[in-house]
Amino acid sequence: MRCAALLLGAALAACATPESQRLEPAHVSAGRPAMGTVLEITLVADDRERAHATIERCFAEVERLESIFTTWRADGELARLNARAGTGPQAASPELVRILIDARGFARETEGAFDITVGPVMRLWRWAEEHGAAPSPAEIASARASVGIERVELDALRGTIALPAGAALDLGGIAKGWALDRLGELLRAEGFGRALLNFGGSSLLALGAPLDAPNWRIRLGDGSVLSLRDANVSISESLGQTFEIAGVRYGHIVDPRTSENISREQRAIVFAESGAIAEAWSTALIVLEPEAGITAAHARGGIEARVDAGARVLAETPGFQLDADGG
Repeated sequence: MRCAALLLGAALAACATPESQRLEPAHVSAGRPAMGTVLEITLVADDRERAHATIERCFAEVERLESIFTTWRADGELARLNARAGTGPQAASPELVRILIDARGFARETEGAFDITVGPVMRLWRWAEEHGAAPSPAEIASARASVGIERVELDALRGTIALPAGAALDLGGIAKGWALDRLGELLRAEGFGRALLNFGGSSLLALGAPLDAPNWRIRLGDGSVLSLRDANVSISESLGQTFEIAGVRYGHIVDPRTSENISREQRAIVFAESGAIAEAWSTALIVLEPEAGITAAHARGGIEARVDAGARVLAETPGFQLDADGG
């Protein structure tokens, strides 16, 4: 009788388990435009319905963060903060305060090669692109006068940020990696330990491994392969987005220290302990001279990186491996 009762209980428990939870593990994927590119999310899950719901939560979180960090929409929090530069401390969301704290640290680590106060310079070069005229030395000097992370007044306790007149913040070199860090926290809290998040092939987060291989594998445009497992990686290219003025090709990354546009061909691949670190340093390595940048990255620790130009490796940290777990 006791055995029969146990068998009956087991049968009832099986019947009570939703069909979706009794399926074999599978890859559940979706993609959506986000932060100026496309975010693709793949989860390994045996409950497809729950996986899809979690992916939707990830997209919703990215949309929320984008509404804070964007400068392209007048109603974005950062856009409003920039518009109020020179008017004293402004109340800021915890996310904006937190990313500014991180960005301030990266500016100091890279000795200004990464600096989110580059906004005035970015505006200058966007104007140049739109009007087909390179900025004059006087215009460049004027924009550079408003750059410098030390000019930002941040009060983390009060949750306020004050920008001096003429200043503007631009989070384009950190926002995607920072958002991936938040999504990684969300996925781990939901019990998803195997996932690949891909922001347009430039910022990636790999958790665990896929079903059919020991690592997630991403093929780059030059045919090389990233093999990732529990890794954050960012790839920056000086000429990934370009425009031309009077026969000269310009890229979308500028040197915050000089306000000059980086026009030499260069790519930086960075593995780091977080997406924010990886993205900030991949941006900085485009600005810095290759040997000096790699030396600084290696001295910091927790980073493996390579700077190359086409098939030519310009510099790399001792532990860098392109086709290896986490670098």
